[in-house]
Amino acid sequence: MNDPRPQTTSAWLSPHLTVKNVATSLIFYTQAFGFTRIENCGESDGDTILHAEMRYQAQTIMLGAEGAYDNPALAPHTSGNISPVSLYVYCHDVDALWQQALATGATAKVEPTDMFWGDRMCQLLDLDGHIWSFATHIKAT
Repeated sequence: MNDPRPQTTSAWLSPHLTVKNVATSLIFYTQAFGFTRIENCGESDGDTILHAEMRYQAQTIMLGAEGAYDNPALAPHTSGNISPVSLYVYCHDVDALWQQALATGATAKVEPTDMFWGDRMCQLLDLDGHIWSFATHIKAT
């Protein structure tokens, strides 16, 4: 059977986040979290990017503008609701990422802490109110 995925991805599952401004979010995610913007950033409507993709390690994360393609979803800050979904991401140095993210405008939720399951983890909110947990595994449980 042929592989149903596009040649540009190795992922079988890609989170898709609704954000207020895709261009602003792309800048934030690259500077705060070290994600890589994929060159083909999707479609635009005049000056507004409607869809974009970025990569972390080998994983693809998609971004969509509020209202794009008749999608009624809103970013958490726009809707006034706390997102029921969070993302848990492993990184090489959670303390360095924490500092970098705060300097770029992320909101602190949980400072880097050694957790009982063996991860050193922090939790941040991005510019749109999405919840991100970053962790470095530091010991076997």
